[in-house]
Amino acid sequence: MVSDLALFEPNQRGTRAYDRFLGDHADTLEPGDVDLAHQMAGARFSILRVLGSHDLAGVWVEDVINGGEPIWVLDEGLEVSAPDGVEFAMRIFDAGDFYAGFGIVVPADPEVTDFCGQAVSRGNRLPVRHSLAAALYADAIWDEWMRLEEEHASRPRRAAPVMSCDEPSPVHGPSGAALRRRRSYI
Repeated sequence: MVSDLALFEPNQRGTRAYDRFLGDHADTLEPGDVDLAHQMAGARFSILRVLGSHDLAGVWVEDVINGGEPIWVLDEGLEVSAPDGVEFAMRIFDAGDFYAGFGIVVPADPEVTDFCGQAVSRGNRLPVRHSLAAALYADAIWDEWMRLEEEHASRPRRAAPVMSCDEPSPVHGPSGAALRRRRSYI
């Protein structure tokens, strides 16, 4: 997620690391890779809804925020696991006959989806602080953190072993009494 933001989201000056890479290093790539790299430069992050499976491979999706024609996304993971109607967010790019994703798929919060759709339909900016990708990635990380916290809190606690003050602590090393005895031998 961090790499995606670092490469494809504009910084404060409005430039993207990916564009700087293309400008500085495109001539070092193979001709086919240069074409692909330029196609990837047009990637967009949006909230998508699965319409159904494509006859060949992948899925048909619609861009929930920007509308438009259905998009064929060639992605094995989505093809296998995404049920019709599910909404998610990811960065995709036009690869010619189909669109391809960058592999990072995050849940789309229905409230955020609705707010974004309304804003775009009125010609307004998206109601997010930095970018839609940063907002949804932050939500996904926070949700996972909270899930792990709840899982950790629900585990039964084991009593800590009782140690004498003369035994070395596995965490802190020798106890104060043991250190005092050592100093008296020096």
